[in-house]
Amino acid sequence: MIAVMQSRLLTILTCIVLGMSAAPGMAQEKATPAAPVPQPAPAAEKPAVPASGSDTTVNPPKPAEAKPPIAPANPIETAKPPVIPEAKPPLTEEELRAQKEAEIKAQKEREAAAEKARADEARRIEEAKTFFDKLMENSKIYTGLNGGLGLGLNSTHKTGYGFGMTLDYLAYKQYGFHFGAETGILPTKTQSLSATPSPISVVEGGTFGYLGLNFAAVYALPVFAGFESAIGAGISVYQLRGGTYDFNQTVAPLVYASLYYNLLSHLQLGILTSLVIPAASKVTSASSEYKLDSSLTQTALGLHLSVRYAWF
Repeated sequence: MIAVMQSRLLTILTCIVLGMSAAPGMAQEKATPAAPVPQPAPAAEKPAVPASGSDTTVNPPKPAEAKPPIAPANPIETAKPPVIPEAKPPLTEEELRAQKEAEIKAQKEREAAAEKARADEARRIEEAKTFFDKLMENSKIYTGLNGGLGLGLNSTHKTGYGFGMTLDYLAYKQYGFHFGAETGILPTKTQSLSATPSPISVVEGGTFGYLGLNFAAVYALPVFAGFESAIGAGISVYQLRGGTYDFNQTVAPLVYASLYYNLLSHLQLGILTSLVIPAASKVTSASSEYKLDSSLTQTALGLHLSVRYAWF
């Protein structure tokens, strides 16, 4: 019995020793991988040479740009419910009135600011103007034609007629200058003139011709109902002659007045009056000169219809 047990124990120990010696060899076989089979290397491909003149040689192709990945939508944000604004209560009548008053006030303030800006700009432009600029802006020049009666307010001639032309200048629509050139025919009156060396007799039925160059300073009155009126005073270079009688040229006082109405923007129609008060002291007749014993008054009043044009 004991011998049998010793034989079995010996058999078990022998198996254990054999198992421990065989285990390392098996582990080494499992850890060592199989050697790879060598394969022939692929032939290296040469890059394709672009053709001559091709755009690829100048601008080689660029690698495709990598687009950034699109971030996935956040499921939490997507799941949020839409925000609904809270409804405001309607404005009361007092609030509406206050809002309207505020808008009206703001509009008036904007208009006042714009008006002030325009006024400042106009003042700046006005201050930059010179004296002659202002004078030209406020000046007017008129040229016209006139014709009508020449009333004889003397003992030398009767009422006749005359015609002429005018040139008027006004500065600042008030102060100006008038020039007129007139000529006409005046019938004679019968009279005897005391003269040296002998008296001179003038018979009725003849005519005198006159020539007057009028110069006057003018003051324009304010415009009333579309009428422009002016008065002035100056001198007239006046001469009266007719038949065999030639009165000497004289410088006489002149009183001027005019009244015009605007027919169009630049065209005016009016009445022109001029009172000339000449006095002759000499008479030439048949190449002989006679000195009058007293000055011969030749006062005449021109009452003419006039039309004139305003150039600017």
